[in-house]
Amino acid sequence: MADKFMLTIIDENGSRQWRVPRNAKKHALIAVAVVLMVLLGGGLILSYLVHRVSGLTLDKNIIQANYQNLYNKNSTLAQEIIQKNREIALVTHKIKDLESILKVEKMKGNKIYKVALDALSKANKTLALALIPNGEPVKSYHAKLKANTLHKKSLGPYSAYNFSVAVNTPVYACASGVVDLLLQHNFRDYGKLIRLENAFGFTSIYARLNSIVIKPHTFVQKGELLGYSSASLHYEIRFLGRIVDMPLFMDWSLENFSVVFQDEQVDWQNLFYSIEDMVQVQGYKKAQAQGLGEFSVAQ
Repeated sequence: MADKFMLTIIDENGSRQWRVPRNAKKHALIAVAVVLMVLLGGGLILSYLVHRVSGLTLDKNIIQANYQNLYNKNSTLAQEIIQKNREIALVTHKIKDLESILKVEKMKGNKIYKVALDALSKANKTLALALIPNGEPVKSYHAKLKANTLHKKSLGPYSAYNFSVAVNTPVYACASGVVDLLLQHNFRDYGKLIRLENAFGFTSIYARLNSIVIKPHTFVQKGELLGYSSASLHYEIRFLGRIVDMPLFMDWSLENFSVVFQDEQVDWQNLFYSIEDMVQVQGYKKAQAQGLGEFSVAQ
C-alpha cells in the first residue's frame, strides 16, 4: 500500500474514495510535456510549410510576370519588324523614284562626266562648306601653332594645330556631323575630347577641352557649340585617317573656295560629283514640300 495514496472527494451525496498510485502525477506531467512537444513541433512544421508555400507562390508570380513581359516584348518586336519592313519597302520605292527624277547623266557618249571645279554653283559650294570642316573652331585666340599628334604611325605629311586661348573659350563645330567619340575624362595629352564624323571620309577632332556640352552620338550643325576650351585647344582635320593640309582648310571660305583644291590627298572630282547629286536631291525635296511638279537648283 506504500506506493499508493487515498484520494477522497466529499459532496452533498456523501464521500467517495479512490486509491491512486503515487507516480500518477509524474506520468501526468510526462504526458502533458509530450503533448506540448508534439504541438510545438507541429506548429514549427506548419509554420515552415506556410513559409515554403508563400515562397513558391511568390516565385510563381514572378515567373508569370516575366513570361507576360517577354510575351509583350515579343509582340512589340513583331510589330516593329512589320513596320521596319514597310519602311524599307517605302525607302526602296523613294530611292527608285529619286533616281528617275534626278536624271543626272554622268556619262556622255563614251566620255566620263567631269565636274568643273572652277565653275561650281553657289549651292554646291555652300553644301560643301557645311559638310566638310573649314574655318577655325574658336572666334579668338592668342596664338596658333603647329602640333604633333600622339600617334606613333605617320598620319601624313601635315600637322595638327594648337590654339592658345583664354580658359573656357567657346568651341564651335567647323562642319556638320555626328559625335563619333566623346571622352569626358582626360585621355593622355588630349584631355577631354570630341571627334565629329563629317561627310565624305572627313573627321574633325577638338581636344584639351575644359568642359563638353553635347552628348555622344548626336548630330550637330556647323557652328553649333561643342564645349569650352582649356588654355590650349588641340584641333585636327583628317581625311580617311590622315591629317590634311590644315591651313588650306582653315582659310577655306566661299570667297576663297578654290584654295582647298591644293590638297591633293582628296579626290575633289569624285567628291563634288556626289555633292551635285545631293544638291539636286535637296532641290527635289524642296519642290515636294512646296507641292511643285518640277524643280531646279540655283546655279
